[in-house]
Amino acid sequence: TNEFLPLSSPLAEADESDENYRTAIRNIVSYEAEADRIQQEDNNPFNYEFFELYTSLGDAYYELGRYEDAIAQYDNAMQIIKIQNGRCSMDQLNLIAKVVQSYITLGDLETSTRWQEYEHFLYLHNYEPGSTELVRATNALADWYISSFFMQNFQDGERGLDIMLN
Repeated sequence: TNEFLPLSSPLAEADESDENYRTAIRNIVSYEAEADRIQQEDNNPFNYEFFELYTSLGDAYYELGRYEDAIAQYDNAMQIIKIQNGRCSMDQLNLIAKVVQSYITLGDLETSTRWQEYEHFLYLHNYEPGSTELVRATNALADWYISSFFMQNFQDGERGLDIMLN
């Protein structure tokens, strides 16, 4: 089940003097150059080497606060996992957690919920009913539904009061 990634402040693009910002930018340039090199050598877009590159690119974009770019890279990595290990591979879980956290950070709880449901689908596909793993995953999804409900409805005090009174 998902453990939410710690929320951190993105590195400020305006603060190019920040060493962490410069390192993240250098990493992105390096990862993209490596992806180009692999593409030139091997015409297979699902080469497993791309998996780590896309994941690392996503992490660097996330660190910069470029969450949409991070999600795109995590999705690229997920596609490779699906091709290499099967569409219902549990190897996607770490990437799903990163995608969920990115959408939470963007404030898109509806899409976060869809990704949580997709994670639960993987558990349904890979574990028997009543198994400890499936029970934990189902409990985690129920916890998410409750948390999401409160985040969506009680952020605004007046909205929360209206729900409680009606």
